[in-house]
Amino acid sequence: MGAVLNHSAEEAGARHLDLSRVVFVGHSAGGHLALWAASRGSLPAASPLHAVTKFARRR
Repeated sequence: MGAVLNHSAEEAGARHLDLSRVVFVGHSAGGHLALWAASRGSLPAASPLHAVTKFARRR
């Protein structure tokens, strides 16, 4: 999942993908993945699940 998100962010310019308009959604296990994907930049830097994300956070 992390590799897919990183690759999508890297390819955004070439694919005309506006990262500020991407929405993560899911049901059941997919909901857990969506939550992790949306919040992985907020995890402690020492966490192996932490990553700097290029996806914009909305509040």
